[in-house]
Amino acid sequence: MPKMELTKLDGEQEFLFQDEIRNSPWYAEFILNEGGAPDLDYPDFDYRGAWLDGETPKVNKNDGRLHWGSKWKSKDHATAWKNDFMNEFGYDPDEKGITKEEYKAGYVDFGKVAK
Repeated sequence: MPKMELTKLDGEQEFLFQDEIRNSPWYAEFILNEGGAPDLDYPDFDYRGAWLDGETPKVNKNDGRLHWGSKWKSKDHATAWKNDFMNEFGYDPDEKGITKEEYKAGYVDFGKVAK
């Protein structure tokens, strides 16, 4: 399966992207929690595409940490299934502690069966 194509920025845009991201609360939080800087060229998330669209990380009410939206995740991203779940059921699976395994096994909510 081909990997998704990451957004390419011109020189000035790349400079602005790097400056804004590296000085953002998300970047600092990532280093603090993960012990190192995020890979902004990670093939399963298009950080530049998200930034270009004006997206900024939002606090997840379930873990209190900053997270990017799912729109820019590849299908191979570890949490891409959550976007599919939210599209199907209309809420974040973290709100009810639903796991990927439960969803893939055919999670049922209000008589609706996951595909």
